[in-house]
Amino acid sequence: INSIINNNEIFTIEHWNIILVGRKGVGKTTLIKYILDNDINIETYFNQDYIIYTSPKVKYLRLIEFKGIGYDNGSTPDNIKEKIKNYIEGCLKSNDENFHNVIHCIWYCISGERFEGPEKSLFYSLKKIYEDNTIPIIFVYTQSNDEDSCKDFESKMRENDHIENSL
Repeated sequence: INSIINNNEIFTIEHWNIILVGRKGVGKTTLIKYILDNDINIETYFNQDYIIYTSPKVKYLRLIEFKGIGYDNGSTPDNIKEKIKNYIEGCLKSNDENFHNVIHCIWYCISGERFEGPEKSLFYSLKKIYEDNTIPIIFVYTQSNDEDSCKDFESKMRENDHIENSL
């Protein structure tokens, strides 16, 4: 705490590490291109499970996109959950004294009008793992220009006590 208060360099965040997850075709890559101003560097590509994006224009972000639900036979909610969990655990074990690999949050990308079985399953699995809020899971609405339908969807989600604290 004293290091943080005294602005010690060890706690200086070089970039925010954000995981993006959601079903295939929900718009994760489009969102990444928009956020990074279409100036993308693919930093790492491992086993085709995830891609790490950076940009010289937006130096403070590192976006990690996991393969979408339904992308192929191996892209089930359980498999994706395990890959995300293993990735995060690997980051924590990396002996990174400056915390450059720490995952700051998960953006759970959903269509403004669609949140079906496999998507709910993955969300609940991730929420259960990080129920202590060590890594916040944030809904990001994609493919929707209709603010009212997004608000209706959010209201429906808040009716469910299991999700209320996540929104």
